[in-house]
Amino acid sequence: MQNSEDHPIPIPWKTRDVWLGVAFLVLWWVVITAAAILLQILELDVNLGLFVGLAELLLLMPVWWFAVRKYGVGWDTLGLRGFEGKMVGLGCGLMLLSFMFPGITPVAFFIFPVVLVLFLQF
Repeated sequence: MQNSEDHPIPIPWKTRDVWLGVAFLVLWWVVITAAAILLQILELDVNLGLFVGLAELLLLMPVWWFAVRKYGVGWDTLGLRGFEGKMVGLGCGLMLLSFMFPGITPVAFFIFPVVLVLFLQF
Protein backbone atom coordinates (compact mmCIF):
# COMPACT_ATOMS: atom_id res chain seq x y z
CA MET A 1 0.00 0.00 0.00
CA GLN A 2 1.35 3.41 -0.91
CA ASN A 3 1.95 6.07 1.64
CA SER A 4 -0.38 9.07 1.37
CA GLU A 5 2.64 11.36 1.71
CA ASP A 6 3.90 10.13 -1.67
CA HIS A 7 0.73 11.27 -3.44
CA PRO A 8 -0.99 14.03 -1.48
CA ILE A 9 -4.64 14.65 -2.23
CA PRO A 10 -5.04 18.00 -4.00
CA ILE A 11 -7.10 20.48 -2.03
CA PRO A 12 -8.70 23.13 -4.25
CA TRP A 13 -9.29 25.79 -1.59
CA LYS A 14 -6.68 28.09 -0.16
CA THR A 15 -5.86 29.19 3.37
CA ARG A 16 -7.68 32.46 2.73
CA ASP A 17 -10.87 30.50 2.02
CA VAL A 18 -10.56 28.69 5.35
CA TRP A 19 -10.18 31.99 7.22
CA LEU A 20 -13.17 33.42 5.39
CA GLY A 21 -15.17 30.36 6.44
CA VAL A 22 -14.12 30.84 10.06
CA ALA A 23 -15.05 34.54 9.83
CA PHE A 24 -18.46 33.55 8.45
CA LEU A 25 -18.93 31.14 11.37
CA VAL A 26 -18.15 33.86 13.91
CA LEU A 27 -20.43 36.31 12.09
CA TRP A 28 -23.18 33.66 11.98
CA TRP A 29 -22.86 33.06 15.71
CA VAL A 30 -23.05 36.79 16.51
CA VAL A 31 -26.06 37.38 14.23
CA ILE A 32 -28.00 34.34 15.49
CA THR A 33 -27.27 35.19 19.12
CA ALA A 34 -28.34 38.81 18.57
CA ALA A 35 -31.51 37.65 16.80
CA ALA A 36 -32.35 35.27 19.67
CA ILE A 37 -31.82 38.02 22.24
CA LEU A 38 -33.91 40.43 20.18
CA LEU A 39 -36.73 37.88 19.94
CA GLN A 40 -36.66 37.50 23.72
CA ILE A 41 -36.70 41.27 24.30
CA LEU A 42 -39.56 41.85 21.86
CA GLU A 43 -41.38 38.80 23.25
CA LEU A 44 -42.29 37.59 19.78
CA ASP A 45 -43.93 34.20 19.49
CA VAL A 46 -41.58 32.41 17.09
CA ASN A 47 -41.41 28.67 16.53
CA LEU A 48 -38.07 27.72 18.10
CA GLY A 49 -37.62 24.69 15.84
CA LEU A 50 -38.10 26.82 12.73
CA PHE A 51 -35.67 29.44 14.04
CA VAL A 52 -32.96 26.85 14.77
CA GLY A 53 -33.58 25.04 11.48
CA LEU A 54 -33.26 28.19 9.39
CA ALA A 55 -30.22 29.28 11.39
CA GLU A 56 -28.48 25.97 10.72
CA LEU A 57 -29.47 26.14 7.06
CA LEU A 58 -27.44 29.34 6.83
CA LEU A 59 -24.33 27.31 7.68
CA LEU A 60 -24.54 25.75 4.21
CA MET A 61 -23.98 29.13 2.56
CA PRO A 62 -20.16 29.14 2.87
CA VAL A 63 -20.08 25.50 1.81
CA TRP A 64 -22.02 26.35 -1.32
CA TRP A 65 -20.00 29.52 -1.94
CA PHE A 66 -16.54 27.94 -1.69
CA ALA A 67 -17.02 24.32 -2.68
CA VAL A 68 -19.87 24.25 -5.17
CA ARG A 69 -19.81 27.73 -6.75
CA LYS A 70 -16.14 28.72 -6.62
CA TYR A 71 -14.39 25.38 -7.13
CA GLY A 72 -17.10 23.31 -8.85
CA VAL A 73 -17.05 20.46 -6.34
CA GLY A 74 -20.28 18.46 -6.33
CA TRP A 75 -22.46 17.95 -3.27
CA ASP A 76 -21.70 14.22 -3.42
CA THR A 77 -18.00 14.98 -2.93
CA LEU A 78 -18.95 16.78 0.27
CA GLY A 79 -20.80 13.72 1.55
CA LEU A 80 -24.36 14.69 0.58
CA ARG A 81 -25.32 11.71 -1.54
CA GLY A 82 -27.82 8.91 -1.62
CA PHE A 83 -27.79 6.06 0.86
CA GLU A 84 -29.18 2.58 1.22
CA GLY A 85 -32.44 1.93 3.03
CA LYS A 86 -30.76 -0.26 5.63
CA MET A 87 -28.86 2.79 6.88
CA VAL A 88 -32.19 4.45 7.79
CA GLY A 89 -33.06 1.33 9.79
CA LEU A 90 -29.67 1.45 11.46
CA GLY A 91 -30.16 5.09 12.42
CA CYS A 92 -33.65 4.47 13.79
CA GLY A 93 -32.45 1.45 15.72
CA LEU A 94 -29.60 3.38 17.29
CA MET A 95 -31.97 6.21 18.19
CA LEU A 96 -34.32 3.75 19.95
CA LEU A 97 -31.33 2.21 21.71
CA SER A 98 -30.29 5.64 22.95
CA PHE A 99 -33.80 6.17 24.36
CA MET A 100 -33.63 2.85 26.19
CA PHE A 101 -30.25 3.55 27.82
CA PRO A 102 -29.97 7.28 28.48
CA GLY A 103 -27.25 6.85 31.11
CA ILE A 104 -24.67 5.44 28.71
CA THR A 105 -21.97 7.95 27.87
CA PRO A 106 -21.99 9.51 24.39
CA VAL A 107 -18.62 7.89 23.68
CA ALA A 108 -20.34 4.52 23.48
CA PHE A 109 -22.70 5.87 20.85
CA PHE A 110 -19.79 7.14 18.78
CA ILE A 111 -17.91 3.84 18.87
CA PHE A 112 -20.85 1.44 18.48
CA PRO A 113 -22.20 2.86 15.18
CA VAL A 114 -18.75 2.83 13.59
CA VAL A 115 -18.23 -0.82 14.53
CA LEU A 116 -21.74 -1.69 13.32
CA VAL A 117 -21.28 0.06 9.98
CA LEU A 118 -17.94 -1.69 9.46
CA PHE A 119 -19.62 -5.00 10.28
CA LEU A 120 -22.44 -4.34 7.79
CA GLN A 121 -19.96 -3.68 4.99
CA PHE A 122 -18.60 -7.24 5.11
